[in-house]
Amino acid sequence: EKMNTEDPSKLFGYTTDKNTPKHILKKIAIETIDFADDSYFLRTDDNKIKCKLCMTSHRSQSSYLAHTQGKRHLTNLSKRKIIDNTHQKTPSTKQRINLSTPSYTIWKFYDKESKQKVVLFRLKFNILPKETIPDFRIMTPYEQNIEQKDFNYQYILFSAHSYKTVAVKIPNQKINKNSIYTYSYWDIDKCNFFVSISIGDK
Repeated sequence: EKMNTEDPSKLFGYTTDKNTPKHILKKIAIETIDFADDSYFLRTDDNKIKCKLCMTSHRSQSSYLAHTQGKRHLTNLSKRKIIDNTHQKTPSTKQRINLSTPSYTIWKFYDKESKQKVVLFRLKFNILPKETIPDFRIMTPYEQNIEQKDFNYQYILFSAHSYKTVAVKIPNQKINKNSIYTYSYWDIDKCNFFVSISIGDK
């Protein structure tokens, strides 16, 4: 029996010719697309092509073009769009709470055993982004120019993004940083910021 040596592509009705509609459309796309407008397209010094969004490397523009239509790239584009939309909404949220003043409460008590004065502060914030944590620091009388300097006192400052800084006078004595009464705690659920300081000789 004579073996059939005819091109199998002709037997089954398909062709490997690069002039097929699929290849023609790909060629047109490469010629008409301006990759300079693609913020994720990067051509390296060694003439390789990379996708900055997916961190992938490609041998040619056609390979990169195929990648941009793939599941991985389209998924990352969707994720990026969500992130960008979130960042665009953030300024308006911050603007609504800009320069608000947190309410605060102060408790004072004395530990007879350690002979330490303890001051506990609670600051209440209405709205704060989840990634924001309030902070505090001690300021000496030399650092402020608002009031007449009184070296019997120092200041404790409380700050948080988009809120006014709150300053409270405390005795100008050593703060015992190693004391169990010196700590800070941020209650993210209730937006309460607790700061306790121990003042004394020990």
